[in-house]
Amino acid sequence: MDRYSVAGVLTRIQQYFDITDTQAGLLQTTGTIANGLYIFVIPPSTGCSGIGEASYSILAPTLIADLFISNARSRAIMFFYFAVPVGSGLGYVIGSAVATAFDDWKWGIRVTPILGLISIIAVIILIEEPERGQAEKEAKVKSSSDEKPKKDLNSTYLDDLKYLIKIKTYIWSTVGYTAVVFVSGTLAWWAPSAIDYALAMQQNLNNTTELDPAQKDKVSAIFGALTCIGGIIGVATGTYLAHIWKEGKFCFKNCASPKADPLISGIGALVTIFFSVTFVSLNVAINVDMLMYIIVPKRRAVANSWQITMSHLFGDASGPSVIGLISDFLRKHDESPSAHYYSLRTAFYAPTVILIIAGLAYIICAFTLSEDLKNYKRDMGKKMTRMGISMMLPITKILMDLNK
Repeated sequence: MDRYSVAGVLTRIQQYFDITDTQAGLLQTTGTIANGLYIFVIPPSTGCSGIGEASYSILAPTLIADLFISNARSRAIMFFYFAVPVGSGLGYVIGSAVATAFDDWKWGIRVTPILGLISIIAVIILIEEPERGQAEKEAKVKSSSDEKPKKDLNSTYLDDLKYLIKIKTYIWSTVGYTAVVFVSGTLAWWAPSAIDYALAMQQNLNNTTELDPAQKDKVSAIFGALTCIGGIIGVATGTYLAHIWKEGKFCFKNCASPKADPLISGIGALVTIFFSVTFVSLNVAINVDMLMYIIVPKRRAVANSWQITMSHLFGDASGPSVIGLISDFLRKHDESPSAHYYSLRTAFYAPTVILIIAGLAYIICAFTLSEDLKNYKRDMGKKMTRMGISMMLPITKILMDLNK
């Protein structure tokens, strides 16, 4: 909710500080507004928020992976990533509504810190630290006592990085996910502003500050609802399609494939050219789910941390400022709402090209996944006996059947 509370009041911030689209995009990148005291306040606060987001984004999926395996893990990750569209949508709605209620945009971004404090207390009280790979160890004990000893995974940080670089699926999924985050972060940041400019243009207003506050709230509410609903449908649909494709059910009865995760992600990214919000969310949960299948437990946090770092650095951190820069270049010095709207609309073509890269990267993952799965099985010391088949990851089970 934190970042998208700002997006819900972005046009008000631009008017307040008299900043360009490029500078408004940099709010997402650095949190910097070159205006008096705020230049010393906003970057540290944004940085602290980033530390918190990085912590939960990296650690939460690995905790889920330690507690669940197989289909249960996929479902748990799916429910966890419902938080992304729901939080984004609520950020638009609450940020705009509170700003209007107090007649000050600054109040619109003061709500999420309170919710963050409640979340911290809940984590301290309710969350227990699991053992790394706990669920998989329990499954192995139940499945078979005749297994090769697991490879020693005590290693240095440099060893972990060398290990990750060799996993082609991890590299290409990081490229694909970064491209998707670039698109979703950019559209989520600029879309409400583009709608505000379009409304001001239709009403022949001089700027968006002349718009009725109730109308601005309505725009944020509608866009927030679309983000919530589209995101939930996208996450759930992507997870479900990947599951039935791997299991060979229903329409995939004759074409079961262990490559379902990257294929669904790639297809979803390509289709998002037309249906952005819903289909971009297809790969949010299953991208992480796929990594849990190919990265050994003790290295999952490192893998997740680097993927999150790359996706934010080259994705939603840089995307909004790039689009703002393109918009300013096209608009020149015209400050009218129509100029803002048309320049942003043209700038939105850039994410479309990036989505093609995302789709191709995930499709490449489909070709590299089988080999990485075999390496994962070797590193985990798994012996594929008939007694243990039922407890293995579904994706590995299918591979074994295909290799008969």
